[in-house]
Amino acid sequence: MTTTTTEARAPAARLAKWRRRLGTLLMIAGVAVLAWVFVVWQWNDPFTSLYTRWQQRGLESSYTALVKEETAKPPVAPVTADPAEAARAVDRAARRFRLAAGEGDAIGKIVVPKLGLDMVFVNGTDTDTLKKGPGRHLDTFMPGEGELVYIAGHRTTYMAPFAHIDRMEPGDRI
Repeated sequence: MTTTTTEARAPAARLAKWRRRLGTLLMIAGVAVLAWVFVVWQWNDPFTSLYTRWQQRGLESSYTALVKEETAKPPVAPVTADPAEAARAVDRAARRFRLAAGEGDAIGKIVVPKLGLDMVFVNGTDTDTLKKGPGRHLDTFMPGEGELVYIAGHRTTYMAPFAHIDRMEPGDRI
């Protein structure tokens, strides 16, 4: 072998070595991506879930304070009032509450036993608000107003409150 032949093979050997390394690296990346897909499929996105858990702790405090504030107020209708008047009083109070609530505020609790869901829900459905948990669509009503209430949430991230909503059946408790 001559020196020129050896010198010509050296770059080819280095190139083959780098191709092997790149191939190995790509296979490792592929396995890592598949593992991540499996984790998200089985347990939802753990990073966004941690963030939402942290947000829910703060919302729980806000909601507890809200409940204490609301229960300190006098009843919206006298106990002896007829049912129609009591329903109107609840409707008026719910409307006032809806109009006073700010976007992103804790406004209620949603409990769906079939889904294992027990979370504070917030007012609004923009991206930042839904990172905190389920949110009431601003164009809908508040519970107690006697109209439809739309609550949105993620299916795969941010604790995925509605990941298994397809399991719900008519008559399930919410």
